[in-house]
Amino acid sequence: MSVADALAAFTQGGVVRFGWRSLLRGPRLVLRALAILLVPWTALLMLVPAARFGAQWVKWGWIGFDICVALGLFRVLRKPAPRLLTALCVAVSADAVVTTLEASFWNLSRAERFADYFVLALACGAPSLAAIVLWGARRHRLSQGLPRGGDESRQ
Repeated sequence: MSVADALAAFTQGGVVRFGWRSLLRGPRLVLRALAILLVPWTALLMLVPAARFGAQWVKWGWIGFDICVALGLFRVLRKPAPRLLTALCVAVSADAVVTTLEASFWNLSRAERFADYFVLALACGAPSLAAIVLWGARRHRLSQGLPRGGDESRQ
């Protein structure tokens, strides 16, 4: 309780607002968590029958996409590259839109159990939150003086 009181005293607008603003800056810890969490998520996608996706190519398309995003995130963490970070922002934003459309028009009508709805909510919410965090990370890193093109090794 005393830690919460101390945090509340030193944060403008309260602890929740401070936490949200910090998350939106895209700290390295959060980017690393996004990258790491994509690994088990992608492994779980491999176990799901293709019929749940509508077609085999859709399933493997999502798996390939998630692998590319995870590799991109790990690369950005190792060696920041604003172009790659921008590409990841755009890709994950598109992922959030396409996933929500796919869930709405294909998966939702086929959901039967609570677990189905939970996975759909996670599948739609995770890329939306990840996109917000990635755009915040990009904005924060560019405001810190990283070049807009190339990577920071060119400074």
